[in-house]
Amino acid sequence: MSRRSWITLAAIAALVVALGVLRGGGAERGSRPAPGPASTNTLPAILDFGRGTCLACKKMMPVLDEVRAAYRGVVDVHYLDLAEAESNARAREYGVKLIPTQVFLAADGKVLFRHEGFLPREAIERKLVELGWVSTR
Repeated sequence: MSRRSWITLAAIAALVVALGVLRGGGAERGSRPAPGPASTNTLPAILDFGRGTCLACKKMMPVLDEVRAAYRGVVDVHYLDLAEAESNARAREYGVKLIPTQVFLAADGKVLFRHEGFLPREAIERKLVELGWVSTR
């Protein structure tokens, strides 16, 4: 198969994926997709929108890992890479314009707080206390 044929096939595949995202990807109308792959929708969540090529996004990764480990069972923490079509759809849903952006969601999906840029662990922990998700340590 020629290089041009591969490029054409890739473009068609991207279009099919994009159309699926625009049409809701087969989800029931009115249903809210889970914040992340392992979510049970019973916990509040932090969604971090970023991209692997973004330096501030790369700095957020270890912070998110620490928060995820420290607050497992209290809050779901998810990184959504905007290189993926599904994550891009979620970013549009939450009006993400800059990366990294963190969106704090109540268990019912209501946006309680959002921040654009790097957010240190200490600031995340202060916000968790402020939102009443954890008590002071």
